Amino acid sequence: PSESISSSRSSQHSLVEQDRGGQQPISLTWKNASAQCGEDDVCTIDRFDRWLLSSNWTVDCVTVYGILRWDDTVAGIVLTVGWLLVEKGGMFEVGTERAPIGFYPGVTATIYVKKNSIHNHDVFGNRFVGGNG
Repeated sequence: PSESISSSRSSQHSLVEQDRGGQQPISLTWKNASAQCGEDDVCTIDRFDRWLLSSNWTVDCVTVYGILRWDDTVAGIVLTVGWLLVEKGGMFEVGTERAPIGFYPGVTATIYVKKNSIHNHDVFGNRFVGGNG
């Protein structure tokens, strides 16, 4: 079933969506992914979060319930991660049909998977990129 969404302006003048269940606002502001977590951190992108990967990012592991979007206008971005898991309802967007990676000159998507992450995933181990659900 699809969720109903309404929009309103917050006191900070950024557009905020509220699900009709009143659970939590969905921010339309994109957070800079590389500023959210450090090299040895376990990162979780919550259901209502939107993170933009617009610069190099080295992180131990990431679980995506919200949105992680690769900035398709910036050249040379490298993601280095032990593991990255996109859970049901989450999205890892690396280009789109209308603007695929490489549409803008020099833009590529480079992902390095570390030899071993510090934090093990209970099911998938310590070295992977994948989706679940």
